[in-house]
Amino acid sequence: MRSVRFTHAGEDYLLARTLHDGFKQLEPVMLFNLNQDPHEQYNLAGVKPDLATRGLALLAEWQNQQILTSAATIDPMMTVLRAGGPFHTRGTLPTYLARLRATGRMRHAERLARLHPDEL
Repeated sequence: MRSVRFTHAGEDYLLARTLHDGFKQLEPVMLFNLNQDPHEQYNLAGVKPDLATRGLALLAEWQNQQILTSAATIDPMMTVLRAGGPFHTRGTLPTYLARLRATGRMRHAERLARLHPDEL
């Protein structure tokens, strides 16, 4: 996950881009108004797509700056993703899905199975 904080019309926003949700069922793009929602409970990405696009552009701009100025030639986040995602999740999805199903959380299990078919 990478995030960017920015101001628009006097309001502070946080945009988070998630590439692997760590089995937390996070949306790939989340936008929060930090003034009205300091606990980041209400994702506004679908309601304010223009602001989500602006946040994604700011994030891409930052990433490009890092690529151009970093002494490192490898992005640590890409290393983690290519290795199979967060270490604590590697190889655990089948067991986690079984636990969700056994405890009556079938809906969550099915969604995770759809989101991560390559990890089954």
